[in-house]
Amino acid sequence: MMIPISLIVDTLKAYCPEQRFSAGDVQFGRVSLFLEEGWRDDTLYVGLGSALRNTRGADSSGFVCIGEPPMTKGNVVVLPDSCDPHNVFNCLQNVFLKFSEYELEVMKAAIVGSYHDLIDVCYRFTSNPVLLYDSGYRVLALTPDAEIPGDPEWEYIRTKGTASLEMMKILREEGAVSLEPKGLPRIFFPTHFHHASIPCDFYLSSRYGGRVVAIDAFKPFSPADELAVRILTEAIELKMSRDEAFQDIRGEGPVYTMLHYLVTGVRLERSMIADRLQYIPSWTKGFFRVLFVPLGSVNKQSFDYYARAMERKVDSRSVLIESALVAIMHYRKSEDFRTVRDVTDAFLSDNDLKGGLSNELENLADLHDSYMQAVAALELAEGDRPLHLYTDYALKHILSFCSPEYIRLLAHPSLLRLKDLDEKNNTQLSETMQAFLENERSLVRTARVLHIHRNTLLYRINKIVAILDVDLENPNTRLHFLLSERLLKMRR
Repeated sequence: MMIPISLIVDTLKAYCPEQRFSAGDVQFGRVSLFLEEGWRDDTLYVGLGSALRNTRGADSSGFVCIGEPPMTKGNVVVLPDSCDPHNVFNCLQNVFLKFSEYELEVMKAAIVGSYHDLIDVCYRFTSNPVLLYDSGYRVLALTPDAEIPGDPEWEYIRTKGTASLEMMKILREEGAVSLEPKGLPRIFFPTHFHHASIPCDFYLSSRYGGRVVAIDAFKPFSPADELAVRILTEAIELKMSRDEAFQDIRGEGPVYTMLHYLVTGVRLERSMIADRLQYIPSWTKGFFRVLFVPLGSVNKQSFDYYARAMERKVDSRSVLIESALVAIMHYRKSEDFRTVRDVTDAFLSDNDLKGGLSNELENLADLHDSYMQAVAALELAEGDRPLHLYTDYALKHILSFCSPEYIRLLAHPSLLRLKDLDEKNNTQLSETMQAFLENERSLVRTARVLHIHRNTLLYRINKIVAILDVDLENPNTRLHFLLSERLLKMRR
């Protein structure tokens, strides 16, 4: 637990402090009376300026000086000559002790308590209401009995269990949607709200997990409240990273509801989609793909386990559709897809799962079509690979819409005649024709694929052309032959 120098100055305000120098908002882990027995960088020293004046080699330490400060590049808070060093030391020692006790209580709640217990510890320490959001801005816990008269947003949060879209718009306009994940939280004064707040984002495995917000409804904020919120946020990160209960509180809220609607084919206004995306601003740009993973007999807990694991590896949100995990995956640039694909493939392999992955899309309004692609990719999958891309099965999907009774009707008649000749004469002319066309009529590549001499291949091609009397220069003829071969294979 580290105390920032801003809190030190605030604690000493009754002594009329003067902060002479500080290399940013540095922090200290302990406080000590000045002793000439060496220096520690994380220690704040209290002593008379005359005793500290000749200090050397302590530029990275901190000093609370009574009287004239020393000649140092360190962090110095100057107090008047009339102050008693022991009284000042005791005052600061009480601050360190108070926060040590608070941190101990918070960490205990993180290990054996609930999220509401964590919020309650912070509420009792700061005397101000606190709430906890998940990454979809759904409220996970809040000070239950706190009423803030005249604050419609607090009332909305209490009754709806989520942040309002109006609040999200304002926070985004004022640059408070995403704060720095580390360091001391700062007091935020939104122009459209009745109260100031201290928001602090928490992260799980370097990915955004949610937000803690304290509100100055009952007393003005101080630097002590900023530190209290940071300690609470660190405890929540610890709890969520190891607590299986977090699996049971994800997958709901406005973002997940919107994605569930879109995946299942409910048409939403584009303006509504844009409003919902304000909850996850990073998704307003970039590309999306849909991953379809059947889970068999699944309960909510097992779905949440896989969804949470997936969301930690790839920027994604997952919904449960008919016993299948459907993950909407996001990435910023097309070239990032290779990494997304490899990570997803490894995830499926590690968990003994199989999945189908859609083509790339830019607009979430078309999510249902991508979902159908992902489903089709898995239904048409060939081989034992864990991940199957729709792009590899798109043509097979197109041909699957042809009814079996119409296959011979749709197939090229010359190809049917060629297959009849092969069956009668025990030859491989249709196989040769297929390889020749698939290799774009390259004699070298086709001969290599069929493991025959080039002259043998040329003899067969000339024989095929003579028998069938077809024009292989015509692209429509070549395409018809290729599609016909695939149709006949599907019938078999």
